[in-house]
Amino acid sequence: MHGRARESFGLVYHFWPINEIRVETDTALESPLRMGQDARLPTVLVVDDDASLRLLCRVNLELDGYRVLEAREVAEAEELLVSELVDLVLLDVHVGPESGIDLMRSVRERGSAPPIVLVTGSARLDAETQAEADGVVAKPFRLEELLGVVRRLVSR
Repeated sequence: MHGRARESFGLVYHFWPINEIRVETDTALESPLRMGQDARLPTVLVVDDDASLRLLCRVNLELDGYRVLEAREVAEAEELLVSELVDLVLLDVHVGPESGIDLMRSVRERGSAPPIVLVTGSARLDAETQAEADGVVAKPFRLEELLGVVRRLVSR
């Protein structure tokens, strides 16, 4: 490759013409869909009224090999849970003025619900609510923590 380098603020940036960039990957790490296999990626539904948090989750979950659906309100999440095969739900406790906990309970009442992880900025959840959820992640969270919970619950 024949790229150009430029120094700015003590950092060196390398630029290559786009047609010279090559990405080599280990095929063992590639997605089954990219390898031509007929496999379904695990699907995670992220329910949060905060667009930046949904984006953060989407990018990192997709990089980790998940298909991601997003809902910014409870009604949208309910529609997706009916129309899509969802393997896990990341659910904010407060979705705007609506209650994520109420959504969790109504999904559970319908039966055969996917695992639900509550994401909360609240200091505490009562023991009953924690017991109803498959996992609880407190905001602010470390991405490794969130991905670890997702991996554990999707793989079971």
